[in-house]
Amino acid sequence: MAAVAVAAVLGGAFFVPPLLEGDDLTPAPQTAGGSTGAADVPLPPTGTPIDVATADGSKYRLATVTAGLGDRAGGAQQSPPPPGTTYAYIDYVLTNPSGQRSLLDFPGDVFVRRDLVAEQARGRCVWQPGVPETMCTPPVRSVVVRRLAGGELEPGDGGDRYLPPGSSFLVRATAEVPVSESTKRADLRLYVWKQLYMADQLAKEAPFPR
Repeated sequence: MAAVAVAAVLGGAFFVPPLLEGDDLTPAPQTAGGSTGAADVPLPPTGTPIDVATADGSKYRLATVTAGLGDRAGGAQQSPPPPGTTYAYIDYVLTNPSGQRSLLDFPGDVFVRRDLVAEQARGRCVWQPGVPETMCTPPVRSVVVRRLAGGELEPGDGGDRYLPPGSSFLVRATAEVPVSESTKRADLRLYVWKQLYMADQLAKEAPFPR
């Protein structure tokens, strides 16, 4: 499972305009731990949403916003990357489209061109069925950046949190292995592939905006 965390944006401004396919990626805005409390805001432009669900009835809608370089997994402590490398992230909108609350989980994982992953980390980057053979997914840390619409995250047992019905949150999924600083948006994709959400289906892509 991807790591669960919550972050808030410093200074209020966050959204990065969607980048054209193949453009260089912009440095990541800085994030810091805190509350997601905020008034509803206009949803950012996204790609075509995809819907997935778990066997216990939790439903999720994912819509990719943009990608960037330089974020250290939402503020997680990591060693500086080797020279010429950095960390890559994808931002997406996570929505609970159902009429009941859903466990806060992060179905989307970052996939990156394998030849752009730092050589010493390629063993941690794994291909999955349904994804181009040139791409793989490394360990990914996901954080809630801010609430976009609907109610706040609801507490549950054992530290769990839940997405209220109809709520939307901006999520940042960051690869936890270094990638080349030459990585472009065209080299990154967001897929849902874990059996928890896909059963026996192949991985499903949440595309970037056109």
